Formats: sequence, structure tokens, C-alpha cells
Amino acid sequence: MISPRFNSEIWIIDHSTTTEEAASSSGGNAGKGGDLLYRWGNPVAYRAGMAANQQTFGSHDAHWIAAGLPGAGNILLFNNGGTDYGRDGNYSTIDEFTPPLNGLNYQKDAAGTFLPEWADWTFIAERREDFYSSYISSVQRLANGNTFIDEGAFGHLFEVNSFGEVVWQYQSPINTSGILNQGDAPPAERLGALFRSYKYEKSHPALSNKKLLPGAPIENYDNSFDLTVFSTNSGAIRYPEVSPMAVGENQLIPMIAVDIPGAVFLQWSVNQGEAIIDDLQAKHTSVLIGSGPVIKEAQYQIDDDLIFSNNFEVNQ
Repeated sequence: MISPRFNSEIWIIDHSTTTEEAASSSGGNAGKGGDLLYRWGNPVAYRAGMAANQQTFGSHDAHWIAAGLPGAGNILLFNNGGTDYGRDGNYSTIDEFTPPLNGLNYQKDAAGTFLPEWADWTFIAERREDFYSSYISSVQRLANGNTFIDEGAFGHLFEVNSFGEVVWQYQSPINTSGILNQGDAPPAERLGALFRSYKYEKSHPALSNKKLLPGAPIENYDNSFDLTVFSTNSGAIRYPEVSPMAVGENQLIPMIAVDIPGAVFLQWSVNQGEAIIDDLQAKHTSVLIGSGPVIKEAQYQIDDDLIFSNNFEVNQ
């Protein structure tokens, strides 16, 4: 399968031909030599339609969905879009369709246009211009049925479910000048580009028998400032103006840490001598709850591997 960007098409050729057969219109498993077995997305390119029939616009990463995945055998592509390629606006879509395979060849309609007329499934942003990569980019179907998308021009990675809901996203903190600081604005178009991205499950064979540990953030992170920590009650943040809380020797108090940009950084439970941070152990001398904040230094580690050390501020 080939996705010639400037033709705004998807081509399928017979890879079983010899060099000599590929230079002709006979031979190979499909019996058509080097002729295109299938082309989809822009029937004007082969004089079988009008501009209104165009479905792909400067697309990238067209591929068959692999066996064993939801939609296996369908074609999935990043449809870049843009008015330069004939679309009615600067927005991208993710398109999936079932190629009309008949034996080793593909069906056309009565006008000679390769089917289907339109995609079977499309992801488009609620405000369509919010999702747009004018070049590069990729898409991947995941085992859980979700779709992993690389909005390449901006280095924006995200995952959507079959209803088009975003369930996860990540912004690459790298641009042409290097690594950004935490809290900086995302890179402008083309300055933080990611050509193609893949998501690997923890069960992937390449990761078997590997110790997977969280590392330091990629972005530059200034850990010289304090994290402001609030105690929580049933998931609701209890802010500093709430009256002081006494901590007994074996009493666990749920805590939440918010960094300077306002994102939740850590969650844990604390008693007099030890804090549990998800799977991390934070060791410190004690946490005192009194009339004012207490500054303590904590080292966060898994087993014997030190992750980072930081001061934090405890408020009641």
C-alpha cells in the first residue's frame, strides 16, 4: 500500500510480481502486473469522478489494520486535510474504511470509481479546526479498540475511543531549540514535530522481563520550588483555611500535591513517619500538622532506585 501525499490517494499494488511483470499489465497473483489494483480517495485523478467525490486530502500513514485488532483488514489513515489539498477547511480527520476486495481485485461502481464512496468511521474534533496537522502524522488501532493519534505538526499525541472521546493525551515537550520547561506553551506548528508514533502495551514481547520504572520528566523541571500539598477528604481538596488536623501515630491522612502550573503532581497518604505515593515510598522524618506549614524534604524511590528528591510544603 502506498499513500502518495500530493495525489491525495491510496494505492495498492501487487507485490508478487517480478521486475519484468511489474513493467507490464500482466503477471503476479492478481494478474495485472504493475498496474494499480486499487486507488481510493480522489477519483478525479483517474477521471472517474468530480471534486465533490474526493475523500482524502494530503493523507499519511495509510495501512491495513493488523489481524487480531478491532477492524482487522480495514484501511486506516491520517487524513491531513487543508485547503491546499482541496478540503473545505484546515482540519484533519482519522478515517477507516473497508476496501471492497473481490478475490485479489477490488470493486468499482458503474462509473468506474473504486468503492466505497465514503469512510465507515471518522474521527473529527468537535470544533474541527482544533485538530489539524498540515503534514506528517500517524494513526494506530489499539488492542482495546481505541485509536492512537500523532498530530505530527504539533507533537501532540492522544487516544480516542470508538465514540471519538479523548481518553488520554500527551504533549511532547521538545522543539527545534531543545527541551522546554514545565509550564511553557506547547511548541508552535512544525517547531515540535513528531513524524510518527506508536503505543506499545506493557505485554509487548520486547518489554518482557524488563523492569519498567517511571523516570524523571522529559521537560526541564525546576525542583527547587516547593510543592504545595493539601489534605483531602473523600476526594475533595481541603484548602489551607480548613482547621488544623491532628495526625495520630497510625492514622493515615490522604494528601494531594499541586505543582506551580496547577496540575496534580502526587497523591499519597501520610502518617507520622512515612508517606505512600501510589507505588512509590516517600521516606521522611515526620510530618507535623500544626498552625502553619511545615517544610520537609522527601526522597521518592522504588526499591533501591532513587527517583527524585524534593522539598514540599504541608498545609492544613
